[in-house]
Amino acid sequence: PYAYTGKAITPSGNEVAVTLNGQPVGSDQYEISAFNNVAKGNNAMLVVRGRNGLKGYKAVKFKIRSADAAKDPGIWDGVINRIFP
Repeated sequence: PYAYTGKAITPSGNEVAVTLNGQPVGSDQYEISAFNNVAKGNNAMLVVRGRNGLKGYKAVKFKIRSADAAKDPGIWDGVINRIFP
């Protein structure tokens, strides 16, 4: 989970593990975007979309928690598997 900052939060490429058939996908083959990523709660969406020959996308939720509950900067703790068919 990420701590609430009042600003848009988008997990970066080094915080997201993207795989295809169990193998890592190079960061040049996907792009990351996020929606509903300002307010506290469980409704923030991370979208990973293929590029440079990879097609498809995967959307997953991530959590933005209250700032006063955060004792660390927050780390993306999910792994996105099998994004592309």
